[in-house]
Amino acid sequence: MELLLLIGCTLLFLLTGIILLYKNNQFVKNATKTTGEIVEYTTYLNERQRTMYTPIIEFKTYNNTVIKFPSPSSSNWQPKIGRMVNVIYHEENPEKAKLNSVFILFVLPVILIVLGLFLAFITATVAN
Repeated sequence: MELLLLIGCTLLFLLTGIILLYKNNQFVKNATKTTGEIVEYTTYLNERQRTMYTPIIEFKTYNNTVIKFPSPSSSNWQPKIGRMVNVIYHEENPEKAKLNSVFILFVLPVILIVLGLFLAFITATVAN
């Protein structure tokens, strides 16, 4: 039973990391780059009852359409209104913009892949 759980977790981490890396790579390859600005933020309480902040980013497309979108991550640090950030988007669907962050786009998927490989090693060790 434990072996099946390890195999399942291994596959979950590996496949999620690979799919995220592929999708993000495809998105970046065809994306338009621009600069956005943190214009506001939303707040919520996490499970420890601490205030978390989610920045709202605004940018203009190549044809001057104003788009707002929330950052994909929140933190306990209050964002600085007016801070400039790098944004990427597809011209045919600018509402699905993303922060042009190496960590979000590439490091996180690679971490998942490495965890999957580590679990694969543990699974192989346990299986023997």
